[in-house]
Amino acid sequence: MADKKITQLNELVAADGVDVLVIVDVIGTDETKKIIVSNLMGTPGPIGAVTPSSGSFTSLDLAVGPQVDEISSDTNLGINNDVLPTQNAVKVYVDNAVADVSSAIVNPVHVSSDSTASVGDVVLVDTTNGTVNIELIAVPKGKITVKKISSDANPVIVTPNSGTIDGFLSISLNTSNDSFTFVTDTVNFYIV
Repeated sequence: MADKKITQLNELVAADGVDVLVIVDVIGTDETKKIIVSNLMGTPGPIGAVTPSSGSFTSLDLAVGPQVDEISSDTNLGINNDVLPTQNAVKVYVDNAVADVSSAIVNPVHVSSDSTASVGDVVLVDTTNGTVNIELIAVPKGKITVKKISSDANPVIVTPNSGTIDGFLSISLNTSNDSFTFVTDTVNFYIV
């Protein structure tokens, strides 16, 4: 059909329930004209294969680039040019990736008095002046290492801020160069 003004259209016949817009021409003779989904979209149309009865479509055909067949909330994202992720899926994916990278960062810390340790810390403890207590801060996805670097008899006492360490309330490092690396499930710590 050639391009026409609405008033130049003949009535478009469609089954009941698929009308999108009904126009009544009141200039001249009263004539009803219907615009239905298939008239607007076509099959396939500018936004892909359309189901005329519901107006739903099976894909989004872009002017340039791939065809999008699905919008997904999967936070693993994957590698698929046919799936468009939601904003939340992208945020969760990026947050997890940043947490994984930050857990690999090592932060050497020299201490000779009571202190705390969190993810990424490598606590190098000098006990020359006496016993040193190190409190482990429980946060997910990361490692904490505690090492005694002095050769005296004073211990390093390691305690968690919550839960236990391999079932114990604390552990001791008593000899020069003793060390433990800890991971947490956010409740308890484990020596690895």
